[in-house]
Formats: sequence, structure tokens, C-alpha cells
Amino acid sequence: MKKVTVVLFSVLLSVAAFAQKGKVNSAASYNDNNELSKALETINIALDPNNPKSEKSINWPKSWIVRGDIYQKIYASNNPEFKALSANPLEEAFNSYLRAIELDEANRYASSIKLQVQMLRNKFGNKARVAYDAQDYSASSKAFEMMIKLDNIDLIKADNPNYIDTSTIFNVGYTAYLAKEFDRAIDFYNEAAKYEFNGANIYSSIAYVYMEKGDTAQSIETLKSGIEKYPNDVNLLIQLVNSYLNEPEKGIEYLNRAIAQDESNEQFYFVKGVFLEKLKKLDEALESYQKAADLKADYPEPWYNMGIVWYNKGVEQLKIANAVPTNKPKEYEAEKAKADVFFKEALPFLEKSYEIKSDDTFTLTALKELYYRLQMMDKHAEIDAQLKAAQAQ
Repeated sequence: MKKVTVVLFSVLLSVAAFAQKGKVNSAASYNDNNELSKALETINIALDPNNPKSEKSINWPKSWIVRGDIYQKIYASNNPEFKALSANPLEEAFNSYLRAIELDEANRYASSIKLQVQMLRNKFGNKARVAYDAQDYSASSKAFEMMIKLDNIDLIKADNPNYIDTSTIFNVGYTAYLAKEFDRAIDFYNEAAKYEFNGANIYSSIAYVYMEKGDTAQSIETLKSGIEKYPNDVNLLIQLVNSYLNEPEKGIEYLNRAIAQDESNEQFYFVKGVFLEKLKKLDEALESYQKAADLKADYPEPWYNMGIVWYNKGVEQLKIANAVPTNKPKEYEAEKAKADVFFKEALPFLEKSYEIKSDDTFTLTALKELYYRLQMMDKHAEIDAQLKAAQAQ
């Protein structure tokens, strides 16, 4: 009698296990018929760790595959009732497939899992694009990152071990940047740089994020690293030059390298003139400005700056004249005459700048002052009227 009881008990266990696996199949059927509430309820019963009857089904890979499929369908549904079943259905599906892979030691369900993972990856791509269009950049970035996580599942990667989706890695970084998640942006941009994605531009992107963080030093180091790898990239050189606007000695070093790459770029010579002017190398600055103007005659800025260099020389000379004692009028007039020479030197440059861009208030203001100092009062009145009209607009 005792032996019969044991046999009967074993049969009952088998029936219970079969019943729970039957629930998994029922959940799959509900899912196929788009009865998602019933599908989710049924699979949850089969996977309930508190349910003593779920011992077999909870460790059955197919149970977790079905669970993942249900959550994928919840995501894809337009029915508000089904949408309300899960806040993060794709993440639930992801975790389900991971569990299925873990349990499927014999790889009996490998083909099915791979198919579902590919479908899930596409849905994460859709989620990333929808979130991006809605300007929910943080959600977009996390969805792009999930695509990378799916690619890195061992079962998936085994089919193509050398495949790296660098554009998606970049997209994680870019959307993280837009979301102001700067550390994540830098991490993923650096990952993209490892695979040389987007060439030198990726270093420019990383440097820009560091600037947004307020880390100028690391931004500069990033640009230097990029230039080491891409020494002929003019854009990186320009970005580094711009980082040294307050350190002209360092800026000129990289600006000369940029000029070596493109000797016909008038802006390079103009910026070099600005740096030289800051270093008080005025004659060299004038030469650089003149080179910029020679390369592009209708470029107003170098003409203006040449005029201002001469104008400032005149102002400095006037200070010398004004320091002459009042009882030495001849000496004063001699020193003042030197200032007038500088002012006259400035005039054709500022007039050329005005000729190119007649509505520039900086040029108008400088010409007004210059005409007054040279006692060209008709010109002074004309420019003064034009300046007042511009300021009134």
C-alpha cells in the first residue's frame, strides 16, 4: 500500500507540472489572440515563485520566452488597457529573454530566442526614435543603450563576434548630451572613438561636452589627443585655437599648424593678427591682418582691426603729448603732431571697412572719433547722423 501511495504521489506531481506548462501554452495562445491581459495574468501564475505548482514552469526556458513575447506585444499595442499593463514592457521583455538564455543550457530554444531578441532590438530602436522626436532625450538615450546591451548578449554575439554598431553607440552619447547627462555622453563618445567612428569629429564632440561641463582643461587635452591621431584635421586645430583665446602664445602655435594645412584661409590670418595684437607685437599683427585682407578684399574685420591698431597708437601718443608741461607748448605740439600721423594712418583702413560694411556701429563709432580728431567736421557730422540713425532703430 505504501508503494502505491508513492507512485500515486509521483503521478500527481507530473500532472501538476504538466498543468503549469499548460498554463504557459495557454498564455502563448492568449498572446497570439491579442488577449494580452489574460496572457499576462496566466504567465504570471506559471512564474509565481510563491505558487508550489510552478516549480517546473518557472525553470522552463519557454515560460520566459512567452513572457518576453507578451511584453513585446504590450509595447506594440495601441490599446490603452494593454498599455497600462506595464510601465516598461521592453525592459521586462529584455529581462525575460536573459532568464530564458540562462535556463536554456542545452540551447534548445536558441533559434527562437534570437528571433525574439532581434524583434526586441527593433522595438527599442523605435522607442529611441519616438522619444527623440518627443525631445525626451534621456529616454531616447537609454533605449539606444538597450540596443547595445542586446547586441552584447553572448548568444547573439556568437553569430557575429566582430560586429560593433558604432552609430548606435554614438547615438547613446549624443542623446545623453542633449539630456545634459554629460558623463554618460563622454563615456559613449569615448567608446565610439575607440572604433574611430566619425573620425576626428568625435574628439570635437567629446571636447565640446567637457566645455559644457565647465572642464576646460580636459576639453583641451581631448583636442590634443584628437590632433595627435588626426594631425591634419583643420577643424580640431581651430577648436583648440579657440580654446586658447586668452593664451595667445599657445594659440599661435596651433594656428600656425592650421595655416600650414590651409594657407588660403583668410580667417586664420585674421585670428593670428588678434593673437599678435594681444602679445603687443603690433607690426606683426598688421602684417597678418593685411594678409587676411589680401586673401579676401571684402572681409571688413581685418581692415577695421588695422585701423584700430593705428588709432590706438595715436591715442597712446596723445597721452605722451598730454604729459608735456603746459609751459612747453612747442614740445606739446610736436608730440601731438606725431599722434596725428598715427590717426591719419588709421583713416584709410577704417574707411575701407566702412566701404565694405557701412552699417557696422563699431566702424561708425571709430570713424566719428577719428574725423573729430583730424578736424574733418563735415565727415564727422555725416557719420554722426548715420550712427544716431542706426542706434535709433
